Amino acid sequence: MKKRKQSRSKAKRRIAAKPARTSKSAKKGKHRKKSIRGYDPRYEAGLKFMRNGDTLALAARKIGVSSVELRRYVLKTGVVARRNRKWVFKRDRRFRRMPIYTNGKREVITVRDLKTARLIGEYMSAVRQFFETEDIDFLAPFRGQSVIDVSRKRYIFETRPNVLFFLDASGVEPFELVYAIVKPE
Repeated sequence: MKKRKQSRSKAKRRIAAKPARTSKSAKKGKHRKKSIRGYDPRYEAGLKFMRNGDTLALAARKIGVSSVELRRYVLKTGVVARRNRKWVFKRDRRFRRMPIYTNGKREVITVRDLKTARLIGEYMSAVRQFFETEDIDFLAPFRGQSVIDVSRKRYIFETRPNVLFFLDASGVEPFELVYAIVKPE
């Protein structure tokens, strides 16, 4: 007796109904993809190269990672999107924790966007130059300026030289150890 050939749709239904087979190593999780952390300075450097006009492949080569890893990180951050075969940068709305001198003390605040973070970075750079040269002119552009953190509290930049010298003598950790991109609270 000849067996009748089943139609394709019937065969596909039967195969789809069976549970997929998985190997023992896959069940244990040995072949999982590497997950990328929320913030990595090396990948951020690649993002900076891309922002300055380099291609993704060239930026990946400069920081020493594969273009696939950099692409995964870039898309995960949500700062870049692919449109018409080009990388388009959106507003960077990731929260950042940054140190600032204000009201006679050093505070670590969380800011909402890149523009505010850049202003704080410029201020802290000017403070560092002031400490090295003792030239008050570095602080002049920041006199009377302020920034707002995520809880809508205003922080005025400290520009009084004696207060800054006192804060410097108190021995605080450097700017690079505190700066970090953080998750929204």
